[in-house]
Amino acid sequence: MEKFGLAIARTLVDSNQSVIFTRVFNPGSSDVTIYQNTHMALFTPIDKVGPVLDLNVDVPICRVSEISEDTCLLPEYLTDVYERGCVGLTEEQQQKFKVFLCKMQECFAKPGEVGRTNLGSHSIKLNDEKPVREPPRRIPLYKRQAVEDEINKLEAQGLIEKSISPWSSQIVMVQKKDQSWRMCVDFRKLNEKTVKDAYPLTRIDENLDTLSGAEWFTSLDLNMAYHQVPLEDGDKEKTAFATPRGGLYQFVTMPFGLCNAAGTFERIIEKALKWTTMAYCRFVPRRHCSFWKNV
Repeated sequence: MEKFGLAIARTLVDSNQSVIFTRVFNPGSSDVTIYQNTHMALFTPIDKVGPVLDLNVDVPICRVSEISEDTCLLPEYLTDVYERGCVGLTEEQQQKFKVFLCKMQECFAKPGEVGRTNLGSHSIKLNDEKPVREPPRRIPLYKRQAVEDEINKLEAQGLIEKSISPWSSQIVMVQKKDQSWRMCVDFRKLNEKTVKDAYPLTRIDENLDTLSGAEWFTSLDLNMAYHQVPLEDGDKEKTAFATPRGGLYQFVTMPFGLCNAAGTFERIIEKALKWTTMAYCRFVPRRHCSFWKNV
């Protein structure tokens, strides 16, 4: 309990009981939230029990000393998150934020790491099973190195794999604002054969309306969004694409460009974040009227 700034009383209990009550003391001036499944105490067997203290006897009361905040060591990949998040915070709030990051560090992706959800997967249902095979699109020589780099990166991250699929879509290189290149796959032919999913997305204007009156905001941005959702094994071959070097690859995770990807992603986000319906694709806002509730 020390890392939460709390003190817990020593208590004699029967370990065979299904529910055990204990006293927890918060000497600080700020509210502390204890989450479900938090380890609060340690059972220690005793050989004998001493006499019960007579409550009528004057006993000197020990003064509770101030419990120091847990000085956790932030991993290097969270240092930038901490520094940017501390702007405008008091010292007490900065320490609270640091403890929060230490506690939740497993939720943050490490450099080069891509998480994978187990709350759902994407399937591609077709109204026409005849495969579409498009010849590779001509890629200018000055873009080919960018294609090679992107394919090597996606393969190393486990997002694509070599394929022997009868399907083949074309790739197109799109230049981003920072002048770097993004490899996209043109799935229009596949989308024409796909049974459409009518699952609704939340309205952005309604999401913004719910933020009215809030003083603190939290936005959750997934590391690679769609690529963190697995594809059904039987549908991976439908996402195959040809490369300039002559190889054929298919996606292991849900790629951008599939017509029903947004609906699948929305379902998973709503399932993961049952406390809010304000999720829109990869952006999830939260609102609170105080810093402590926000953390």
